[in-house]
Amino acid sequence: MQERENARAFIDISQDRLTARIKLSAPGKEGRGLTREEIMDLIHEHNITTGIHEKYVNRLVKFPVYDIYFLIAAGKAPINGKDGQLVCHFETEKGGLVIDENGMVDFKNLAHENQVHKDDLLADIIPPTQGEDGYTIFGETVPAKAGNPVIDPAGNNTYLSEDGLKIYSAINGNAILQNGKISVQEIMNVNNVDYSTGNIVFTGDVNVKGDVRSGFSVHAGGSITVMGNVEDTVILEAEHDIVLRKGVNGKNGHITANGDLRAGYIQHAEVKVKNNVFADSIINSNIQCGGNMHLSGKNGRVVGGTCQIGGDLIANEIGNSANIYTVIELIGPYKLLLEKTKMEEKMEELEKTLQKIETTISNLSNGKSNEVDSRKNLLKLMLAKKQLTTDIAKLKEQMDLISARMEKQTIGKVQVQKDLHMNIRIDIDGIVLHNIKSRGRCRVYQKDYKIVVDE
Repeated sequence: MQERENARAFIDISQDRLTARIKLSAPGKEGRGLTREEIMDLIHEHNITTGIHEKYVNRLVKFPVYDIYFLIAAGKAPINGKDGQLVCHFETEKGGLVIDENGMVDFKNLAHENQVHKDDLLADIIPPTQGEDGYTIFGETVPAKAGNPVIDPAGNNTYLSEDGLKIYSAINGNAILQNGKISVQEIMNVNNVDYSTGNIVFTGDVNVKGDVRSGFSVHAGGSITVMGNVEDTVILEAEHDIVLRKGVNGKNGHITANGDLRAGYIQHAEVKVKNNVFADSIINSNIQCGGNMHLSGKNGRVVGGTCQIGGDLIANEIGNSANIYTVIELIGPYKLLLEKTKMEEKMEELEKTLQKIETTISNLSNGKSNEVDSRKNLLKLMLAKKQLTTDIAKLKEQMDLISARMEKQTIGKVQVQKDLHMNIRIDIDGIVLHNIKSRGRCRVYQKDYKIVVDE
């Protein structure tokens, strides 16, 4: 019987219904091959109507190949639409430090490259495309996904063209792209921050052409640039970047930036930076840096103090020949977990205190509240409740930020280009190296819960 068996065909259909393959089994010695009509009948029995490769059918009939699958029908996959794009006509990327031919830090190219004038074209908005539908081998339409539009990209101090496809500046200022939105910040220019200006609080960028004198402060809703020196007991706070072209000798001073910090030198300062720190030298300062710390230039050195870093540390030199004690701490997921645990414990205490205050307020309110002492106590408790509620809200916000960081946080490394001196404490996410010998160029990192030094 097998010798008289004719050739047979099998059809395999892909899960996405876009392709079909055919495989022939050889006939017996006295059997015959398949005809074109038999193959086409089999295809139609599977309800395949579209994209049939008839020339392949003819070829298989004329030159049969057995036990191998061949494509016999193909639909067309949909081509999804492209997302809309925002094409900016100003620089959106920020560079690091620029080193001149003398090995000095050159900040000339870092200052407000994006100054624009009223009615300047800031960006073009390219609309999304609809895409192109596909189809299955059964003649079914496979709809394409349309691209997503650019969502509300025109921010403060900008306006759209009539067709909604161009963004213009409404004022003279500094153009920025933040969270997908273009805004233009106003710029405040002063010669010095001293008794002639008083402390400065400004919603946009602040440019100080000279110095920030001892005891004064600058609070900016944008960035701060200081061309001269920052003296001691100064407070600088910026919602974006801080650029100190010379540096800071900040005894009892505080610097806080929600963007990057770039400085020639940082000495005796308390610094908190959300993103990255770029500097030539850091001396006896306490630094909290959420991103990377890059020390380069003539010195590229950190000596003394404590640096807490969320990313990598790259420096020419850590410590000095006098073996000044220096602490480098790279914050990883474990450190963040410890910090969050402390916050949770504090939150529990605050909530218990708030509950007690609310109970006392309720008791006083239901009692003889017209008495003078009761009214005084009630007022004090109401004020305490208001303060506690504010503290709890702030603490919750901090905990949410730490939780978000924990999801993304990786463990950084220390890259030393020239010298790692003695008496340096390097803590990488809770694993500590007390460096007791001088080393040259090396890389320090954590592997399998141990500190590794590659020299």
